Amino acid sequence: MFIDSHCHLGFKDLGEYTEHSDKILQEASLNGVNTIIDIATDIIAFEKAIAFSRNKNMIFTALGIHPLHIDGNLNFTKQDIIQHLHEPKVIAIGETGLDYYYSVDSKKVQKNFLEVHAEICEESKLPIIIHTRSAEADTVDILSSFVKNSNLKGVIHCFSGNKDFAKKLLDIGFYISFSGIVTFKNAVDIQQVAKYVPADHILTETDAPFLAPIPFRGKTNQPAYVKHTAEFIAQLRGESLTEFTSKVKSNFFDLFQKAR
Repeated sequence: MFIDSHCHLGFKDLGEYTEHSDKILQEASLNGVNTIIDIATDIIAFEKAIAFSRNKNMIFTALGIHPLHIDGNLNFTKQDIIQHLHEPKVIAIGETGLDYYYSVDSKKVQKNFLEVHAEICEESKLPIIIHTRSAEADTVDILSSFVKNSNLKGVIHCFSGNKDFAKKLLDIGFYISFSGIVTFKNAVDIQQVAKYVPADHILTETDAPFLAPIPFRGKTNQPAYVKHTAEFIAQLRGESLTEFTSKVKSNFFDLFQKAR
């Protein structure tokens, strides 16, 4: 069994919740993927994502405002997410976070949005899914504060940092999820982190339609390809694929408890 803990079925390349999206899911199932979190990253996508997940056993949903989608969601309030939390398939808040690589001018707004998402997690007891790029110090500072005050739980998705950053995240109890980037030949630092992360805090994902793993690098990514990432990490860690995927499954349901 493979788990894709982060993909975007609402994005154009994965079908935007049409029949093409259904075909993507069929392909995933044929490749042993039976659990997927679909990430909705702006307000207009929330209801579509929830509706798509309702009759699909393999699909769960997370709701949040991506830091690079802030400009189109400046009127965002807690209620935009809270009103949907009664839905059984909504199991996490995010993705949210900080991206100073592509957007330096909006640092203050990004921090505010991240804190609002964390406050929703405080109230709902749901975990948070974090995007972070070129913003490691601020990410750790904000998350550490919420962990201290409210025992915030969550995952850094598509990890692309080094061992020092990973240690800081692990020290506050966060999980670390690896995408297809870990399979790239030049991703030496990320590969070292994939070997370093304790077995009880590691997850796998695609971040589809982005970042397809080898041997599909450069093509449109899809949930079916998560098995290649899992196979690579298992070999990297010197574990059998069965052993590794069993750990990922356990971690997934420990973090995303509403999915049980």
